[in-house]
Amino acid sequence: MDFAAYRRMVAEYIGKDTEEARLVLEWVQGQLSANIGAIYRIVSDSYGRGRIAAQDHTQMNFVVQGELSAILTTLAGQVLDTICVCRELEFDAPAPSNDVNTINVINGIVRSKSFPRGAKPTKEISASQNYGFALQIMRRPNDRSLDLRECRYTNDLSEWIEEKLGDTTTTLPADTIYKNFMGINGPGGLHYGLSKRMVQMYLLCLVREGRLRITLSGRNLPVEVVDYSNIAGIDFKVAVLDAFHQVQRLKPPEGWETLAPFAAVLLDDPSLNTVHEDADIQDAIQRLMTFKDEQYSKARSENGLPSLFRQSSRRTAGKCSI
Repeated sequence: MDFAAYRRMVAEYIGKDTEEARLVLEWVQGQLSANIGAIYRIVSDSYGRGRIAAQDHTQMNFVVQGELSAILTTLAGQVLDTICVCRELEFDAPAPSNDVNTINVINGIVRSKSFPRGAKPTKEISASQNYGFALQIMRRPNDRSLDLRECRYTNDLSEWIEEKLGDTTTTLPADTIYKNFMGINGPGGLHYGLSKRMVQMYLLCLVREGRLRITLSGRNLPVEVVDYSNIAGIDFKVAVLDAFHQVQRLKPPEGWETLAPFAAVLLDDPSLNTVHEDADIQDAIQRLMTFKDEQYSKARSENGLPSLFRQSSRRTAGKCSI
């Protein structure tokens, strides 16, 4: 009751420039200073009688100071740092990892897959180099390429999605993936504890590698589907990421064994003869498409070659197709 009276007196006299107001406020200040211990006990006696326990029923101590978020933040951090798989992601960047930086990483190394040597630093490139290694999507010493070989999150996501879908004609809601990899009791009983933006980032890593396709749902979106063929041209803003709707596995390209020797010769890359991973095959196909476009443009720009090509084509019509 005393504390309530002090609050009422301060509210009544605060801001008034009179001698009476000065005397009242100084008196209240003196009372608060002299009785601060008893006043502080009001909060702890009224609100500190609850109990917060861990999963094994161990009581977790907390201090009733500030807003509810301030009281629970330390406890939540303690729990998450103890049980979640993502506690292994230790960032040494000058700024803490957050959703903004994750989106910059998506628009950086995830979208482009690699940075050209000597590229001008941008916020996307800087974010990728600051956070990409801790996120396990880049490997030292190379700081310019996407590398998922040691990323447990993309591997676990890919295996779980493949197990759930099996057939490449079926789809899986993005919300189902979020529920399994954001909280606790995920696949295999693991508590991944990833943020929504991080799950989206790892999904897009698999899209970039040619393993998944994501359909979008909503209005005013740049595309309806995100896959390896168009991901490089999409600006991933919050509205696009929140529009993730269905996830679908991509079927590995057929006939690669037949095409590989020709691709190795055309691209002057003998290593293509030994490529078997879906992601590497998709990358090789993209390189072949780029090579085709470059050669076509070059052929059109050379004098006389188009007419010669048409003449040759007429003589061989019906004998082969390319």
